[in-house]
Amino acid sequence: MPYTYKQPYSLDGTQGQTINVYASTDLVTPLTTFTSDTNGRGEVTLTVSDSAATTLYLVRASDSKRLAVTTIDPREIASLWTTTTATAVWSSTTRSLTTFGTLAADIWNNSTRTLSAFGFTVNTNANSVESAIKAKTDLLPAAPASTTDIPTTTAITSAVWASATRTLSAFGFTVNTNANSVESAIKTKTDALPTQPAATSDIPSASTIATAVWNNTTRTITSWGTLITDIWNYATRSLSSADKEDIAVRVESHLLDEGDSQMLINAIVGAIGNTNINQTALVAAIRSDIERGGGTLATIAADYARRTGDYATATSITTLGTQLGNAISNLNNLSPSQAQAAALAALTAYDPPTRLEATTDKNEILAAIPTEIGGGNGGTPVLLPGSSVLFNPRFQSASNQGIPLALVEIYQANTRIGTGTTNASGRVEFAAGEGFILLKNTSYSVRVYAQGYQSHAPISVTLATDASPTYSLVTTPPFPISPDPQKAIVRVRTADFAGVPLQNETVTLTLDDQRPIAIGDKFISTRTIKGQTNEQGEVDLEVWSDETLLAAGLKPIYDLKMTGVTSFPIQVPPEGGIASHLKPTS
Repeated sequence: MPYTYKQPYSLDGTQGQTINVYASTDLVTPLTTFTSDTNGRGEVTLTVSDSAATTLYLVRASDSKRLAVTTIDPREIASLWTTTTATAVWSSTTRSLTTFGTLAADIWNNSTRTLSAFGFTVNTNANSVESAIKAKTDLLPAAPASTTDIPTTTAITSAVWASATRTLSAFGFTVNTNANSVESAIKTKTDALPTQPAATSDIPSASTIATAVWNNTTRTITSWGTLITDIWNYATRSLSSADKEDIAVRVESHLLDEGDSQMLINAIVGAIGNTNINQTALVAAIRSDIERGGGTLATIAADYARRTGDYATATSITTLGTQLGNAISNLNNLSPSQAQAAALAALTAYDPPTRLEATTDKNEILAAIPTEIGGGNGGTPVLLPGSSVLFNPRFQSASNQGIPLALVEIYQANTRIGTGTTNASGRVEFAAGEGFILLKNTSYSVRVYAQGYQSHAPISVTLATDASPTYSLVTTPPFPISPDPQKAIVRVRTADFAGVPLQNETVTLTLDDQRPIAIGDKFISTRTIKGQTNEQGEVDLEVWSDETLLAAGLKPIYDLKMTGVTSFPIQVPPEGGIASHLKPTS
């Protein structure tokens, strides 16, 4: 129900200020507002429940200070309803003009009842609007038709089709009976249609056609007439480079390799030691070869008998010779020209490396041979490939002191290929020595992160020889402290993937707890804090500390959001800190 609240007493210190009025059920969004007068009082009309009591909080808008609390009970103000004018009027049982006595009679009995008596003159001259209306009404017949005189659509349709004369000529135009070019073209097409055109269901499917083709008992290429002749008579019959390469690979896989070719040549040369190969010559050659290293056959036989008690007999040797002779008789007696041709073909098939290919292979072998370098600081020596360099950077403060425990990362394009931590002298330390092993003449970027020092922009590195450069880092300024003991400062640092600070980016912190926020005597209507990053990609945001939120019975967790970054929770202690270091432990 509507209700007007009048502040009955002065609210000190609120003269001329805006007052927010909240319902006890929603301390975030005010029901309405009003401005207090010079005495610190005011009134406001709002809608309240007509069945239950409503508690209102009056809060100063400038600092959210609670000024007053009042409760409106509909039972206490129900007796006032009958005093309102509207209720009294409509509650009256008599509501007629006749109850005003002779009011109506006096009006009509008045001797002067002209419009001129009201102080204006009636214009008897027609204006443009009246003339336009008259022009339209003049067109009306003397006896305009009534809506009942208009026949229905059903009656019109029946009359049209019931008419004895239904010719087009009756409408005042002539039908052209001579066919034009379009009609003639259409007729030419329709004349070509068969007497009974096939329906779409009569056309066999692709699978039906394929089955019929392969089920046909006659499947010969010759039945295609001159197809084969046309193929071979075609002017262009060349293979693509890919086809040629595939054929060459397949042929080469079935040829003898270089070692086989040499064995074939050796066998041919050995076989034609005597161009007139026969059994006698072959046996003599075999005997001569056997006796060349171990003495005569008799000596060999005696020695074998002495050692094993067994030896080859003349009969066994003769049998062996016979077997060899039978094998040789099955071979063609090669002529010198045939042997020479076979050897030449084998040499032609062999593809020896060129000088350039041999030199390239040598350089690759030399480049792959490791070079021994010292590990440094007593580390174990490591083997460094010939195509690599040692990169051993040092990071120091403004006073030239080494910065320990700094995280150093090496990137090639967008891929991290190495990481390490600096030692007490500010250099990266590994178990087998110090530094990163990088490829010569290759672009890299170096990123370093150290506690207490500002983030360093990526360092571009391209080395032709070993290098041990020194880089100085800048210390971060003292962390700010909020002047409000209930609040703390959160510093958010941003950068893109290459480490470049993100400027003018909006960062939002939102209190995760959705309950009404009442801290001390203040009611907080918003739970979101926003800010934009500066040239260094940083922004400081002042928020309620976790101790303050816990004391108010709220969950002390904020959600951090910004474009392109997945939101994550943080918990802010009274001393504040870097956002990435404030993620809650549970």
